[in-house]
Amino acid sequence: MVHVPAGEFAMGDAHGTGYRDERPVRRVFVCEFCVARTEVTQAQWDEVARWAQTNGYAFEGFERCPRNKPRHPICNVSWRDAVKWANARSEKEGRTPVYHLDAQQREVYRRGLTEVPAHGVKWSANGYRLPTEAEWEKAARGGLSGHQYPWPSNGPEFTHFFDGSKANFWQSGDPFESDADCATSPVGYFDGRQTPAGVDMTNGFGLYDTAGNAFEWCWDLYHDTWYGQPEAARPDSRGPAAGYGRVLRGGSWISSDRYCRVAARYVSEPSYRCHCYGFRLVVSGSGWPTRKTAPSPRRRRTPG
Repeated sequence: MVHVPAGEFAMGDAHGTGYRDERPVRRVFVCEFCVARTEVTQAQWDEVARWAQTNGYAFEGFERCPRNKPRHPICNVSWRDAVKWANARSEKEGRTPVYHLDAQQREVYRRGLTEVPAHGVKWSANGYRLPTEAEWEKAARGGLSGHQYPWPSNGPEFTHFFDGSKANFWQSGDPFESDADCATSPVGYFDGRQTPAGVDMTNGFGLYDTAGNAFEWCWDLYHDTWYGQPEAARPDSRGPAAGYGRVLRGGSWISSDRYCRVAARYVSEPSYRCHCYGFRLVVSGSGWPTRKTAPSPRRRRTPG
């Protein structure tokens, strides 16, 4: 994981070339947090899931989904199972779980299809959780304000800044497109070995796959007019109090260039699984035993 410092950033579509629900752009303050360099892999999922299933957890229907390769991002995972898995990893590592089913935050969310209530989230806990939309976008931008993608791409014609050397998207030309069930590339794959060849570089915070590869679940409920509400600009925005479905970000191996933009938003029911749905985790504050500054890019490049 890498540290993302506290501060404001411009959230949304700065060029007016995206979708209506990405506007208006506004300044949002986000407290410091730590974020995983990559999406959760199948191997990581399996390790925690084995522990979880002998410690009171149940993942609904996941065992019936096609498995991905060990170093590829987990796919076919619902929002609810992603939240449970985050709790399981927290408990497995001796951290305080974040998601609960009661206002007193005593009943840890381990099984069932109950919706996690807003008052059941222990935001101050040191456990793993899904990022808020604001946290996700700030991390994905890597310090680039107003750019279309996680790499230099400042301009309205977003197609000029996007090709198969930068991300895994629909017909990007990578060697994994023949995989029928989940044509992802390995997490961190865009490290100089991609097709066509390119420069090795993550985004400005050292993150891989914030454009393409697998959609990433966020905490927030979705509402198409949320960005225009005054509450959307409050510090540490956690989304609307009511909405329909949960937000996904980042695009996937089956997405077009438009959906892989940093500002693009997608929505799905929290119980729904798709062969392009995955997630990455964050930890509140600086609660991760690692250096507090992001590594220098060192000719690294941003993946999809």
